[in-house]
Amino acid sequence: MTKDIVATLRLWEEYANEQGLTDAVDGLKAAADEIERVRAERDEARREWCRLWGHTQGRNVAPTQAARLRAWDCFKKGEA
Repeated sequence: MTKDIVATLRLWEEYANEQGLTDAVDGLKAAADEIERVRAERDEARREWCRLWGHTQGRNVAPTQAARLRAWDCFKKGEA
């Protein structure tokens, strides 16, 4: 089993669908969708913070470096 809660919810959603548990399917799908939406908002807020941090500190710090300093994985490869 996977450690990511969204992946786990999607697996349970698939199982519930196979079993014909419509209410469960709807609830699991809604929960997984909401977690993905909140994560996307969180990552966008983190990226914005990283872009601004170097400037407000009087430093020339790349946004991706600011993210690494906080152990955040909010940038896709090649994005800044």
